[in-house]
Amino acid sequence: MGKHSDLSSSLAIVNGATGGIGFQFALELAKRGCGLLLIDIDEKRLYTAADTISDITGVMVLVLQLDLTAPNVT
Repeated sequence: MGKHSDLSSSLAIVNGATGGIGFQFALELAKRGCGLLLIDIDEKRLYTAADTISDITGVMVLVLQLDLTAPNVT
């Protein structure tokens, strides 16, 4: 891997991380040691994704259930 393959001192925020590209992106970051904050509207799928990534990689994964499309999100 390249010069950015060790991300163990980093934390990434990934929105839409419960499936598709978002999930795969989060998983790849975690495989490189990056801690994660996963954000999604679907709480059940969010915890499932976080548990799966954590089980595979051993990386700390935090979750935040949030709809970023809602008006007045702060």
